Amino acid sequence: MFGRRRRAESRPARRRWRRRGDGGATRADYSIAGVSLSVSGILSYVFVQAMTGSTPFAEDQQAGTDQVNFSTAAAGDCDRGSVQQAEGYDNGRIPTEALCELTEEGQYLRADAAVAFLAMNERYRDEFGEDICITDAYRSFADQQRLYDAYVNGNGNLAARPGSSNHGEGLAVDLCGGVENFGTEQHEWMRANANDFNWFHPTWAQEGKSTSEAWHWEYTNAIQA
Repeated sequence: MFGRRRRAESRPARRRWRRRGDGGATRADYSIAGVSLSVSGILSYVFVQAMTGSTPFAEDQQAGTDQVNFSTAAAGDCDRGSVQQAEGYDNGRIPTEALCELTEEGQYLRADAAVAFLAMNERYRDEFGEDICITDAYRSFADQQRLYDAYVNGNGNLAARPGSSNHGEGLAVDLCGGVENFGTEQHEWMRANANDFNWFHPTWAQEGKSTSEAWHWEYTNAIQA
């Protein structure tokens, strides 16, 4: 298993946060060409694509592509070269053995995304004295199906069809602990530092957009095995 080696020291108890897209959440993601969207952003996406022939989020795919020289010491047993372990599976069908566990128990990402996230977490801990709070990372097909079924039946919030979310590829996280709110010290830290580790806040999710999601961050897929 490519899980992260446990730290010997004990960690303080942390409040468990509910997943966005679960009951009590305010929105869920759609995904077009690997980019998450709330439904209110889909019309804008279609319009821009029709007018220009290209995705309106192309600039996001280049974010952080030069920032790959960070330390991998925080990753423990997680080897970013093991990306192929996950790439052989469909969206939402990746076994946890092919992913790397993060600082939040039960939260996983693809190896390259995890190595970068864990390195970023080290810098975050130096600043705030605690790990980055994670609401959701890799999301299984079954979890996405549950969210989607609840939406279709009128018992839940809007959710993407199973197999279409970048969470299902292990390349996105939803964060908490202050990051989920615009203007907080934690959110501003992420804006200033995430790009150093190939993580970014996509344009569609930024403050002032109809699709704004302060909590949603994506990995650029810049590191190749």
